[in-house]
Amino acid sequence: MSIKQLPFLFTLLIAVNLFTLKDGHNWGGDWGQYVIHAQNLLLGEPYNNGIMIEKAVVYPPGFPLLIAPVLKTFGLNFKALKCINIAAWYLSILFLFFILKRYITRSQALLCALFLSASSFFFVFKQNILSDIPFTLFLIAALWALESKLLLPSMLLIFTAILTRSAASALCIAGLIYFIFIHRNWRMALGVLGSSLAALTIQTLILKEVHPGFWQQLITHPKDTLLHLAQNASTVWQSMAWTLLPGETPLTSIIFTGLEGLLIILSPIIYLGLAYLFIRRFLNKSLTLVEAFCFIYTGMLFIWASNGDSPQNFARYTLPLIGFILMLLMQCANHFKKINLAQYFIVGLLCLNLINITLLFNFNDDEVVNYPSNKRLFAWIKTNTNPDDHYMTWEPRTVAVMTGRVGTSLMWFNVADPSIRQHMMRTGKIRYIILNPIGDKASLDYLSQQPWAQQIYEDKGFYTIFQLRNE
Repeated sequence: MSIKQLPFLFTLLIAVNLFTLKDGHNWGGDWGQYVIHAQNLLLGEPYNNGIMIEKAVVYPPGFPLLIAPVLKTFGLNFKALKCINIAAWYLSILFLFFILKRYITRSQALLCALFLSASSFFFVFKQNILSDIPFTLFLIAALWALESKLLLPSMLLIFTAILTRSAASALCIAGLIYFIFIHRNWRMALGVLGSSLAALTIQTLILKEVHPGFWQQLITHPKDTLLHLAQNASTVWQSMAWTLLPGETPLTSIIFTGLEGLLIILSPIIYLGLAYLFIRRFLNKSLTLVEAFCFIYTGMLFIWASNGDSPQNFARYTLPLIGFILMLLMQCANHFKKINLAQYFIVGLLCLNLINITLLFNFNDDEVVNYPSNKRLFAWIKTNTNPDDHYMTWEPRTVAVMTGRVGTSLMWFNVADPSIRQHMMRTGKIRYIILNPIGDKASLDYLSQQPWAQQIYEDKGFYTIFQLRNE
């Protein structure tokens, strides 16, 4: 394989991914909040308006700023918004290739790029309007610029990455370690620090006086944090395995199940080995910028995994590392003179991913647009409620972006303490409760017996809506 063949392969895979974009979205929730943030930016409204009636965890403005021009030009066009994922993914692979060929041979770097361009994880994940793929692009492009000693591009990309997701502060820490203690380049170190502080300052101003986020909760509950860290220590490695080989089909599901169990056993050894390598290479002044970033970002993921996500859900957070995992595999093969073995292994993974793509070619998890029952629900809410009418339902952010009406989560209705529920319903001025007859059967049975709740809408087998009087 030569560099001349890469544009054709990229073009073919880009075309496949563009052709399979779906005009809709899963229920999710995060995507709806990003869209609402972007709409607020376009309309000059307060950044946190129209998400939920209570103070929500506010997302950084980088991704909303990115999608705002698309929303302004095309409106809520799902395919147009998802095209951002495709552009960002293949650009990130291109920058990754430029980095990898500094550490491994060009043909090995090309093989890694080809594998990622045919990722079956991305083939499915591209249907989500989320910040993960653009964030990966900004991080990898920033790494390339830092290694190239391009000060202004580095500062701009670090600023953008942190403004997209605060986890990019891992690159700031890695850059400071590398340029202060290893490479001793104070100009680059000050550039990294300055751009990072600027982005973090903007985030702090935007995120002040909102519901405390994940990291604050970890600090305020240290005992629970330690317990969750121990329970979920293997999640990072299982998630990487899912990203490399998603268990979406019968064959890959069997393989992933075996890897999942093995990684539970191996994860403590992997963490200890990484810590040893980091300390040794730091003391020997042989630590590279890429290695420093991988160590710091992996440590951040280890803490983040204590939140308890499944490998399938957590896999998206590992995307900035996957290319470097492949690079590490190639470096180990080169060191032990087992080059062919590593290449055959990646080719095998590539073939399995292509099988996944073939079997998942018609994948469509769209519920918002494709399901008639959901379209009927959104239409009823828009037609029969006023902007000041609030509701409870399981995905209030998705309902908010599709209807322009603001609500809150059913978790407040299902709390064990009825006084908490009553307080939320009273202060939030809740007028409607939207239930699914199957998933919310207990709540539906309870409301059916209350004199202060009246059933006013039923889409049999899908949704039941109750209107409330003062409880």
